Amino acid sequence: MAEKKDEQPAMLSTEKLRELIRSLDMQADPTRTRLEREAAAEKDAVHEFWSTQPVPQSSEVVKRDGALHPPLAPEQIPQEPYALPTDAMEWCV
Repeated sequence: MAEKKDEQPAMLSTEKLRELIRSLDMQADPTRTRLEREAAAEKDAVHEFWSTQPVPQSSEVVKRDGALHPPLAPEQIPQEPYALPTDAMEWCV
């Protein structure tokens, strides 16, 4: 349906305009995608659990990847399993 020439487009209220600006996140870099912004926010996030673990942190650049030790020959693998600490662990079935 075509608009008549003398009709004005509907005007938005100031509050509605503010809401739209907030939803568009005008402060963000417009050249970055939403996923890129989320990835950047994830790198800056504090992870109370993962910060204490012996794993690469999200802000850390992994320079080397691979096995922890060279491959073992079958005869080098211990036949007896490691003992579990009996005072701290128990088997649950």
